[in-house]
Amino acid sequence: MHGQFSPTSDRATVAAYFLYGLEAGLFPEDCAKDWAFSVIAALDDPPIEIIDVATAAHRQDVFGALANASLGADSALAGRWLLTRVHNELLSNRISVRDAIRKSMQVAFSTQLPEDVYYAFDALDDELQLAENGVYSTVADVTRDTLAELSVHGQGSSGAT
Repeated sequence: MHGQFSPTSDRATVAAYFLYGLEAGLFPEDCAKDWAFSVIAALDDPPIEIIDVATAAHRQDVFGALANASLGADSALAGRWLLTRVHNELLSNRISVRDAIRKSMQVAFSTQLPEDVYYAFDALDDELQLAENGVYSTVADVTRDTLAELSVHGQGSSGAT
């Protein structure tokens, strides 16, 4: 599922990807643990921060370990990877446009992307409410616009799926 990250990828940024992705409800904590185990298996001397992620017993422990492992991360890059994931989820109809917008707002806020990114999704949330009430636009138009916005702000070349 997240095999695009090699064991030599910037581990702090990958940890941030999992931390903020978990916060936004984009995937289960097992994904982060699977990634941590793959890093451990690939390295002769894995960092303790990664071991802590792999061996975390409870959900809150996973969050704490990921927060520790993500120190020094490029949070904006992790955010763009996550927006690409949201794009792919919406495009394949695995999540609704409402979920995509809300998750994108959470990602933009958590990863401290520029304010205009957050507000672009906030505006789409308003437009969706109007479309659902038959006042302005259609849900199909909002879905199209959301996919376009995700394409603009995502990091398609990351391979994050």
